[in-house]
Amino acid sequence: MLIKKIIKRIPSLFREGILLFCIGAIICSYCSCDTSKLTLIDLLQLEDGQILLAVNHQNKNHLIVYRDGIIETWGKPSFLEDVGQIKKLTKLNDSMFAVITEKNGIFLYPIKNNTDTNPVIHLPVEDDALADKNIRAVYFYNYNNVRKLYVIYGTPKGSGATEVLFKNGWATDHYATLDITSSELRSNNLIQIEIDMKGNTWFNYSRKEEKGVSRLSPKGEWVHFDRNNSELPDKFVRYLRSEGPDDGVAGDNVWFASVSGLTRLEYKPGQKDEEDREKWKLYGERETTGGIIARAMGIRELVSDAVLDLIDLHVTDKLLLMANTTGVYTFNGRSINRFIPDTSGGLNETQVKDINYRDGYVIVKTRPLAKQNQYVDSVCLLDIKKRKWIKVKLWDFDKNYPRNIYFIPYKKGIDFVALDYMNSATKFAFFDYETLKLKKIEITVTTPEDSALLPDEKTNDDPKSEGSAPVDQGDQ
Repeated sequence: MLIKKIIKRIPSLFREGILLFCIGAIICSYCSCDTSKLTLIDLLQLEDGQILLAVNHQNKNHLIVYRDGIIETWGKPSFLEDVGQIKKLTKLNDSMFAVITEKNGIFLYPIKNNTDTNPVIHLPVEDDALADKNIRAVYFYNYNNVRKLYVIYGTPKGSGATEVLFKNGWATDHYATLDITSSELRSNNLIQIEIDMKGNTWFNYSRKEEKGVSRLSPKGEWVHFDRNNSELPDKFVRYLRSEGPDDGVAGDNVWFASVSGLTRLEYKPGQKDEEDREKWKLYGERETTGGIIARAMGIRELVSDAVLDLIDLHVTDKLLLMANTTGVYTFNGRSINRFIPDTSGGLNETQVKDINYRDGYVIVKTRPLAKQNQYVDSVCLLDIKKRKWIKVKLWDFDKNYPRNIYFIPYKKGIDFVALDYMNSATKFAFFDYETLKLKKIEITVTTPEDSALLPDEKTNDDPKSEGSAPVDQGDQ
């Protein structure tokens, strides 16, 4: 009775305010208790059947290893306090990987030991070391027993590159700054570095620079290539790709993808004591005024059958795979074939984002043209032998568009797949290239104290098991 009398004395608006506050508190409490939510930062394959993931859980970074349905943390969670916010993971070779951080430089760790919390070496951001905390990418160099790490930065005006030379295992010998004042680089704004089979280091520059490409030989000699001394069709090279053993080929060519087409540099062995000869070939056309106008009007394909506006490039043992926003191309050294993921003759409201290659299939990610261009619209597989498109169903995982989708080799014929969503947890799956089925993997958190990550007990994490989500097969 006393409580009822007290409530009656409380003004109605005040009572409603208290009610709304309590409801809001309950909702917030419920949302904050979503301990299973994992946000993916990056992932890579350490070894066959072993995936390393950098994830964010409860506003903390975690390095975890997935292997045959078992999740293990990499070292103790406390060691990440020294590392700080993780930005990217990069595999350097079969024995070492790099953790690129937001502010604290680069940490190198051995692949074989996931219990040691001490990095093999730390490459800090300071004078006489790394030039900037905003690291875009790292590239590992191993030629004639010389091992280097090249670092490029993501600053608006560019910071050039840093060359890190190793000695006695992974101890650093020296840091060298490569920029317009200390080297022959044409600009500090770099977008990529590629190492070819001769030990040359190639640099290409941002679109604003229009500086062609630069090559640094193992002897320290610089050469710059543009339209004046090569078959490069224009001043901006978007993508570099060198052939090598990792591609299943012996390696004789360096490929250059640009707005106006594809260019190849072939190294021809010299006779006796002669130096190797270099042979350039253009698969496209040099930029012309008419070509610029035609492309601006959207009718460039009527002007030339050449592959134009390339955004991605991959080398396989038999084919060169290319993509622009309108389709996928295969090149066998003689002829080019074009594949468009839509039999009506275009991508309609979507465009190709990027491609990859696995087990005879080209993995093609597309994205919407307009409002949601930051999302992945769909994933299709191109069966090269059958010349057939296969669309992967994504809606069984989440009704929203994923921000990105990662296909990482797991075991022979199987990929580990991560679907990264903007406002929800990252979803994980296997994709089997024999059955063409996508199967979910449930990963949850057991306790917040140690953040041990284990698969859900109800889930069978055998990628060959039943219950997988099928894919749509056939031409679209």
